[in-house]
Amino acid sequence: MSKLILVGSGLATLITWLVIINRRTYFHKVIVKNREFASRAAKLLKLGAVADCTKLASKFGPSHLAAIMEAGLNAMQTSLGREPNTDVINKVERAMDRAKQLALAKLRGRLVYLETIGAISPILAL
Repeated sequence: MSKLILVGSGLATLITWLVIINRRTYFHKVIVKNREFASRAAKLLKLGAVADCTKLASKFGPSHLAAIMEAGLNAMQTSLGREPNTDVINKVERAMDRAKQLALAKLRGRLVYLETIGAISPILAL
């Protein structure tokens, strides 16, 4: 029985480290892409090139900032001129909020494994 607990604990440790390494690499990639996108998008928006900024946002894969901004810019471009400004602002806010929720779900990916191991590990130690 003790060997089974030892093997289970070793397996849980291995899974934990794999998830930690995976998340660390993913977060680093996201941070780099967010910084790159932010600097390039700021230059385009200062020039008033909203359409170019939207195209730029669609090219940045793991950047959650780009995904949120793309959702807001798309909502703005489709609604601007057709509806009152307050409705446009509300649509942009809702679109960006939906994109934010999707980005949070991606960031939280695989963390459920750590939560499960964290909940089970005190029981295994008994």
